[in-house]
Amino acid sequence: MKKLILILIIAVNLVLPAEYTMSGVLKSFYATETGRDHEFLIEYNRFQLKTEAYSENLHGLFVVDLLHDLINHKEVISLREAWVEYFGSSFSIKLGRQHVVWGKVDGYFVNDIVNPLDLSYFLLQDFDDIRTPVNILKGKIYKGNSSFEFIAIPEFKSSLIPTSGKWSIFSVQFPPMFQNFKILDIVPENNLNSVGVGGRFSAFLLGTDLSLIFLRKMEYTPVMRINMADSLIMKTYPWFTFYGLSFSRPLGTLVLRGEGGYYKQRYFTTVDLRPAKSPFYQFCIGFDYELLTNFNISMQYIEEGITDYSPKIIQDEKRRISTSFLNYKFAEETIKPGVILLYNLEDESFMSGLNLELDMVDNLNIVVGGFIFNGERDSFFGKFDSNDLLFLKVKYYF
Repeated sequence: MKKLILILIIAVNLVLPAEYTMSGVLKSFYATETGRDHEFLIEYNRFQLKTEAYSENLHGLFVVDLLHDLINHKEVISLREAWVEYFGSSFSIKLGRQHVVWGKVDGYFVNDIVNPLDLSYFLLQDFDDIRTPVNILKGKIYKGNSSFEFIAIPEFKSSLIPTSGKWSIFSVQFPPMFQNFKILDIVPENNLNSVGVGGRFSAFLLGTDLSLIFLRKMEYTPVMRINMADSLIMKTYPWFTFYGLSFSRPLGTLVLRGEGGYYKQRYFTTVDLRPAKSPFYQFCIGFDYELLTNFNISMQYIEEGITDYSPKIIQDEKRRISTSFLNYKFAEETIKPGVILLYNLEDESFMSGLNLELDMVDNLNIVVGGFIFNGERDSFFGKFDSNDLLFLKVKYYF
């Protein structure tokens, strides 16, 4: 796949005329716990250099990413995005490492499941940094107020989900008889048999944006399976089929929106490491409301559930989350305070934050604030109860 990306870069240089733009951003994200020790919970710097190239029918984008993560002791240089897109009169084709965004839920992922996720710091990073680009072939056909988009995903990359440390999302406690078993990660090979496929039909009807989604691919989160004969605990990535829909409709200064989907069959890790299978559903209904010219309110209700639940399944049977986002802008939109609340109605845990965004200097964006996590130690947000923090985010654009 690296050879393919190199070919794309060379092709753009050969085909496109000398019309290029270069830009970049330096991001710094620091967060310290509010407890007595004031230990750093997040501490990284990220530099991204973006090159775009244009011609009449072609558009190319290449983003070099340099990450220095002091908490996870990582120094990584990567080609984060690298794609070329061709535009015709009624269609487009886009090939390379890219994001495909099919969901628009604030603070959560429902239909936005095409790309794997980097949850190293739970949901605190920018979503563009949480969502990990992969190599995708995407085509789009336009006709009137409708379009059809299809994708093929030839590259498998698992999500980054911590199982230890301050930001551990889940950890499987193996039964005593399995303690000495070796863990084997069965990573799928990148070949024709592992290519994921999907499609989305979108239309504007009666003042409403509507989309229908189909996706078949492998899980990005591993499902644990025991192999007694070889004394192995295997991380596997089963296939799933997803059917989804979304809508958005403006009603004056209020926008009503929703999305959801159904997994025909999904596998789940169990306490005895013998995966259980069940249908699974997710949906979100919400609204965005411009109360005043500079005051915006966004509220959502999110629900997901395992329909054929077994007590052996480690994941919760049902999750119901309400979210609230309040944002205000003043001083010519250079000062923007905000309030965030995510509340799990099932286990009564929550994540709440205050932030102040400052855009008072050209090319410089500063956000300061804090987050509080609360709940029982085994609850969705309560597992981070000791991670209450104050943070500073700085972005410099050039």
